[in-house]
Amino acid sequence: FVHFSESNAENSSVRESPLSASKSLVPDGISSDKAEELGRMQTEWIFIVLSTKLFRNYESELNELKDQISTLTQYSKEKWDVMKNFWAKVQTQINEKNLFREHSNTLKNQTNVLFAQLKKLRSAQDAVFETSAKEIYDKLMLKLITLEESTKQNENLNKIFGDLKSLQLEFKNAKLTRALRTKFWDRIDIAFKTVKTKRNPESTPQGRLTRRIEGLLKAIEKMEKSIAKDERELKSQNKRINSGDVSQLETQLREVRAKLIKERIDSKSVKLKDMYKTLKELEAKNAINIAEAEKVKKANEEAEKLKEKEAMKEKEAMPEKKVENNNVSSPVIASEKKAEKPEVSDVIVAEEEEE
Repeated sequence: FVHFSESNAENSSVRESPLSASKSLVPDGISSDKAEELGRMQTEWIFIVLSTKLFRNYESELNELKDQISTLTQYSKEKWDVMKNFWAKVQTQINEKNLFREHSNTLKNQTNVLFAQLKKLRSAQDAVFETSAKEIYDKLMLKLITLEESTKQNENLNKIFGDLKSLQLEFKNAKLTRALRTKFWDRIDIAFKTVKTKRNPESTPQGRLTRRIEGLLKAIEKMEKSIAKDERELKSQNKRINSGDVSQLETQLREVRAKLIKERIDSKSVKLKDMYKTLKELEAKNAINIAEAEKVKKANEEAEKLKEKEAMKEKEAMPEKKVENNNVSSPVIASEKKAEKPEVSDVIVAEEEEE
């Protein structure tokens, strides 16, 4: 509210008016020949009042955070995130030029001091963590090197693959620095690929296509979850905008944030559409490959059946040949028959001579 004093020689009075840019703050009955300039000055003055009020609110919130951080004995990620969220709010107001430079610098300097305190606590914690992480990393690497040597010797590859999976699970649960985690991941990834290549030297394109489809499906699921999360956040922002119990500046801030979220959703939706298009193409190609594989399989099965039929015919024909061989006279029998025939001839000749 704005207070006005109206006084003259005899009496004075005070009138309160709501702070509004849409209504004139000049009391009724008072006019000016510079109405336009007066209106501009009124608007500027209202902006100064609101901006200063917003600064005081942020300063009060920052003082509360200062009291909380000053009592910390070790690094708190929760407080770090709170500070990040606080500065994001302030930064948005600075970008929209809703805060004066002097106020912005004051908030920035005080915020940097609190961030510096948190960084100091985090550095001390990181030093202890890095020492512990290096010890864990060395133990994991010792196991991995042993498995790599076994792979070179072409020992039981199935067992090595199982041991690598166990080591991978142990690695995922291990507390490592980002650098050590990346370094170990690259090394174990090469070990997995080496074992897979040795186990299956003739990796088919169909297998790679199938794995690509599976990976794309996982990416689509992840993208859909991300869009759903953004949509929930957008709904929450719109609800806060329409709540009516916030200042105009805060409403503007939330409208900006809602717009950013909406643009992010639109961008992700376009990417999701492209992913589904790619998936459709891969599935069509996969269907063709499967159909061709089925044709080849069917042709092989028919060829196998034909071979079996021919083998059965040959097997059935074998006894008939043996019977034919049994009907052929042996040399001994033939000679016996030949020997019998002259005897008959001699008798016939003798009978002819007697006649």
